[in-house]
Amino acid sequence: MNRTQKPIQNLSKNFSLGTLSLGANRNGQDSSAGVKMGLSRQVANELTVQTVLGSALLVRETGISPGELKNRVTSPGGTTIAGLHALEKGSLRATLMNAVEKATLRSKELAS
Repeated sequence: MNRTQKPIQNLSKNFSLGTLSLGANRNGQDSSAGVKMGLSRQVANELTVQTVLGSALLVRETGISPGELKNRVTSPGGTTIAGLHALEKGSLRATLMNAVEKATLRSKELAS
């Protein structure tokens, strides 16, 4: 392994570990939102898992980006764009980026 590969490998590992735990947390929140809207916890958990799995497989198998997948399933005036608007109003994108950054940096600190 050369000097250039090592920092990239470490960054990838740190990013993946931070993203995994944040993703699990977010999936739990999605499940709780389903319960709030009237689903049983079991059904909400299963729908969350299937949705995350399905979208991940689509991105991997088609080679499209997660952003492109979002664009493809968002209809003008539809439910997805309404939900996305609520996420943007709450600054979810910036919050998630900050959380991944903090987790990645902390992982790097702990590895030092």
